[in-house]
Amino acid sequence: MSRPSVIFPAVAVLGLVLFFGFLTQLLLLRFERGDIYPASSTLRADPLGSRAFFEALQDVPGVKPARGFVHLSEELQQNPGSLFYLGLDQEEIGAFSEDEVRQLDTYVRNGGRVVITFPEAESDEVKADPSAKDKHSKPAGSRSDSDDDKASSEPPPKDNPAAPMTEEEKHERDALRLQKEVAEKEGSAKSDPFAFHYAETLTGLWGFGTDTTHEKENAATQPDASPNSPDEPPPKAEVLATLTGTQDLEAMVPWKSALYFVRLEPEWRVLYTAKSKPVLIQRSWGKGEIIVASDSYFISNEGVRNDRKPRLLSFLVGPPGVLLFDETHLGTQQQEGVMFLVNKFHLEGLIYALLAVLLLLLWRNSVPLVPPYQAPPRDQLGGAVSGKDSRSGLVNLLRRNVTPAEILPTSLAEWQRTVTPTHTHLNARLTAMNALLAGAETKRPGQIVELYHQLREINTNRTQPAHATKS
Repeated sequence: MSRPSVIFPAVAVLGLVLFFGFLTQLLLLRFERGDIYPASSTLRADPLGSRAFFEALQDVPGVKPARGFVHLSEELQQNPGSLFYLGLDQEEIGAFSEDEVRQLDTYVRNGGRVVITFPEAESDEVKADPSAKDKHSKPAGSRSDSDDDKASSEPPPKDNPAAPMTEEEKHERDALRLQKEVAEKEGSAKSDPFAFHYAETLTGLWGFGTDTTHEKENAATQPDASPNSPDEPPPKAEVLATLTGTQDLEAMVPWKSALYFVRLEPEWRVLYTAKSKPVLIQRSWGKGEIIVASDSYFISNEGVRNDRKPRLLSFLVGPPGVLLFDETHLGTQQQEGVMFLVNKFHLEGLIYALLAVLLLLLWRNSVPLVPPYQAPPRDQLGGAVSGKDSRSGLVNLLRRNVTPAEILPTSLAEWQRTVTPTHTHLNARLTAMNALLAGAETKRPGQIVELYHQLREINTNRTQPAHATKS
């Protein structure tokens, strides 16, 4: 094989290997960083994720952290001691199905723990006007009094558990709670809490709601802008959540979210408040416990590194056991595809075998297994070699397969096959030649040659027709 034909496949294979190597390295870097996953995910290693907290729990004796990528019913089959919902959006907490609400409620009543943290939420004015986030305060006179009256007169949607409770809703809830207490005293209370109207969602069942602070409330705590730079927005003051109870927790915790809790039932204990509003609450529910925080910064990678609060994190972990971090609410869910089956049934060896067969097939098609024919030099041929024509080949073939005694009958039989019914003038000749062959001896070469001439004479003996002549 010539040199160029060897170099080109080698360079192509080397380039292909380098391409897949760099591609694999790039994908590994993305997966190690984890920025392809949503914020608050335990698979994310950048400041927005919670991977540092999850991996730190792996070194705690008696604690077994795990990730949940399946449906809630399948996750609860693992018998977790605590179930974590990190970065659960306000809208998603009201989107749990009735079966999921029942399963979570039963799980907590039987001794389980549920820890819920909400993502960082902006104030209402910042969400309505993104430019307000940079200004940190709304200029005076930008909103008319009629708009304020119109906004205050509109009641919040009744089916939104995060909306502040109106007087009518408060009266309805108090009446339903009083009805429940009277039924319990009489011994005829229903064991199913879903029989009550306000138990359609988790927030209604567990008795809390959420709201966000207004930017006007924060304007008083912001420092004034420097007179030398009127266009530059003032720096945003750091909000600290203050411990309100007697628990052995940190007195101050940085709080990044504008979310706080409203319409809390009396059974809730407020652990931390930010700007006099509850932001971390806890209550007992049956044999279990519920902990809800309006922010996830203190449990994120950034918070664990810069503002670590070990006692608060230990309080969230709770007693030793299985800690299950749900990932399905963040959109990371296990799909039962081909790779799932490969991993489940340990078919990695089959994948490697198929790759090996593919490489062998490529090698077979690119490099021939049989070496090419090397023609000898012209000086070793010994001069020109004359070939043989088709007649010589036919003679050699006949000599190998037809005996001398059978050569004339065989030839006559082959010639007779070409005679068609229209050749009636040949019938007499064929009869004469067959009779001659039947009575002749063809043992010696001389007899065969003599008989051949006789047959040829019979075939060429043509009788010319007589022509009439004029007298």
